[in-house]
Amino acid sequence: MTGYIKVRKAAEHNLKGIDVDIPRDRLIVVTGPSGSGKSTLVLDTIFAEGQRRYVESLSSYARRFLGRLDKPKVEKITGLPPAISIEQKGRTKNPRSTVATSTEIQDYLRLLYANIGVPHCVECGRPMEQLTAESAARLLLDENGGQHIHILAPIVQGETGNHVEILDGLHKNGFVRVRADGEVKDIDEVDLDARKKHDIDVVVDRLELSQKNRERLIGSLETALETGDGRAIVSRDGVDDLTFAEQLMCPKCGKQYNKLGAKAFSYNRPDGACPVCNGLGVTMALDPDLVINDENMTVHDISRRINGSERKWWNERLVALGALQGFTLETPYKELTQKQRDVLVWGKPAISLSYTTVNENSTWEITRKWHGLIPWLQRVFDKGSSSDKQWYQWWARRIANEFSRKSTCEVCNGRKLKPESLAVTVAGQPIDEISSLTIKEASHFFEDITLTEREHKIADLVLKEIRARLNFMLSVGLDYLNLDRLSMTLSGGESQRIRLATQIGSALTGVLYCLDEPSIGLHARDIGKLIETFYHLRSLGNTVIVIEHDRDTIEAADHIIDLGPLAGVNGGELVAEGPPEKVLA
Repeated sequence: MTGYIKVRKAAEHNLKGIDVDIPRDRLIVVTGPSGSGKSTLVLDTIFAEGQRRYVESLSSYARRFLGRLDKPKVEKITGLPPAISIEQKGRTKNPRSTVATSTEIQDYLRLLYANIGVPHCVECGRPMEQLTAESAARLLLDENGGQHIHILAPIVQGETGNHVEILDGLHKNGFVRVRADGEVKDIDEVDLDARKKHDIDVVVDRLELSQKNRERLIGSLETALETGDGRAIVSRDGVDDLTFAEQLMCPKCGKQYNKLGAKAFSYNRPDGACPVCNGLGVTMALDPDLVINDENMTVHDISRRINGSERKWWNERLVALGALQGFTLETPYKELTQKQRDVLVWGKPAISLSYTTVNENSTWEITRKWHGLIPWLQRVFDKGSSSDKQWYQWWARRIANEFSRKSTCEVCNGRKLKPESLAVTVAGQPIDEISSLTIKEASHFFEDITLTEREHKIADLVLKEIRARLNFMLSVGLDYLNLDRLSMTLSGGESQRIRLATQIGSALTGVLYCLDEPSIGLHARDIGKLIETFYHLRSLGNTVIVIEHDRDTIEAADHIIDLGPLAGVNGGELVAEGPPEKVLA
């Protein structure tokens, strides 16, 4: 699309009512001294008006949730396409957001592992097999040879009724006996109380576990799996039943697992997150040394430190505790005996306190159990972490920030996922190992990955998306970032270039991109890659406006807008505009 974005009488902030014609589908660089009005023109005027028009186009119901956007101080803007701003500010504070999640690479990794990943036994590390009648028979013969067993298929589990129709149907299909509520009997003899819950398993076969009966065993297991909707039960005298299901099974230890879907590889979902650290890889633990950070503190000082201010009810409890244990509010912590410290800090042993409290004209006799400082803080933190009440949330944040230390989760060792998810590999690598690679290392891994023909057919489209996103990241000079790097630790320039790479991957057309100094923090050798990225966006039919001071970027522009001549009230004027050969001459 050709034409211009025409800005007339722009007077936002320090702009002096300037008129600008910006050619569409081109790379435009807005330059000038700091404070000359570059961001005001690009972000606070052009982009802000684009956003305002977008919101105005929505239904009145949707606009209620977005709020009203004020019109910038500009007479009119014509030819304005949909606008997207990629600024340096606005980095996420979400502790779960990483480079991989913000670029959607993590989502594609989850699909890859769910579809072609090789699951391994958590106990012994052997590759899992899909359970079949044959593999179940092999396991039974290896470990239970010589025993007599019943092979059953579960039909009813914990359901009320007399189940006459189900029993008649089993009889018509040729079955003779069932195990009803744990007792094996002929189907004709079963008489169930319709008011109670019952378990019914149909008896498929009774045989001795031996090699001569191997084919019969396999056939009976197949029948049981088919009749029991993918489940079969092996009953042995004197020991617990064995249950087999058409799922994954370890060929060595017999442990069975459900097939894992994509959710099981996300540490942001209960299906995959480590149950101890909830997918964060770290746990927060209250540290008594942070609660009592100076042994010269008195008991009264400790009370004020914990509560952040004077709390009458806390002091009353501590006075009552001290009366029983032999200390006062003014006793320094260093002078307390070990027994007194244990009671004060840990509430061991538990003590019941009785004291009187006075409030205005009322007096109450109070009886409370003393649980200790640390257990009390832990209960408040746990409650605040799941409560909607602001008071509890404030306490939880304060306890986490002031009295707790982060440590690597002892269950997942910082790997964030459940053991079953971490035991799945692609090309010999679990998903967390791939996530720990740098973008450059991950790019090499996925370029050189060796898969079977079947795996290629399943995963080629997913691999294409992963490689494309990694290449986009390389193109903006982010090859050194680890995929599991937390988004909150990125610099403004890194965060901006990640969003830029994401936009390249979206392949939008007819859009206006507004970028705020994307070259900041970028090595000189990577400026050329960044410019190529701008050209790629332009080639898709987009208009790219870049606020920039970098000489190479300015010279690479199709059109330059120079604001100035100075900063603040001495800026906001259009000094020059046009192609580089005209402006830079």
